[in-house]
Amino acid sequence: KKKKKSMSASTEKPRRRREKKQCNKVVVRRLPPLLPEDKFLQTIAPFKDDCSLLYYVVGDPTLGKNCFARAYLQFEKPEGAQHFFQVFDGHRFRNAAGVEHKAVVELAPVQKIPRERRRVDKTVNTIEQDATYLAFVQQLEAKPQPLPTPEQWLRMREAQKAEEAAVVSTPLTQYLKAKKDNKMKGRKGERSRRDRPPRREKEGKSSREKKERGGKKERSDRSSRSKGKDTVPAASAETPAQPTTTAPQPSSSAATA
Repeated sequence: KKKKKSMSASTEKPRRRREKKQCNKVVVRRLPPLLPEDKFLQTIAPFKDDCSLLYYVVGDPTLGKNCFARAYLQFEKPEGAQHFFQVFDGHRFRNAAGVEHKAVVELAPVQKIPRERRRVDKTVNTIEQDATYLAFVQQLEAKPQPLPTPEQWLRMREAQKAEEAAVVSTPLTQYLKAKKDNKMKGRKGERSRRDRPPRREKEGKSSREKKERGGKKERSDRSSRSKGKDTVPAASAETPAQPTTTAPQPSSSAATA
């Protein structure tokens, strides 16, 4: 195990130490919002040989109290940036109204410098050689052609129809045409179905109405029957029972006489 560890340690590559990047980019903040770029360059004229102005930003009035201008400078060496910080940090600018602005110098948070990528367009100044442009110019310069007469137009139309009829139909075109016709038929059928009133609903309503009518008749018959049964015994109870009289039948001797 010890040997394996020693072998792995020997095969590992030595780590490279990251070199510290030089901080040469500086930001000058809290400048007067309306300070022009020319006057700012005049104030930093003693440092022209050591630095170059990357870009200058005028104050935005919509920010209110935080409306300040700022400038980004690039120095050749970090020593020049340090010297500029010692001299220019706290420099006071005074406007016509007597308001003072104290400049603040600090290192830029992003030390990278944007590169300008200029792409050369090959089509610049080549419009006079373009084919579409030349055809357009010829069309403008050409005289307008007279419109065809009705007879000429009819002949042209007949010739066009003959060309269309002369097209040979293949199985593929026939299949596509049949498919298209079937789709059109299906759409027409769906439209007709939508336009037709639903039959089932009508039939359902009529059957319900019939059932309701039949139920009403049955209820009325039952009620009438029940009323008839109740009335018959009541009448028998009210009328008193009459005595029955039987006539005396003659005897057999009297009958023979």
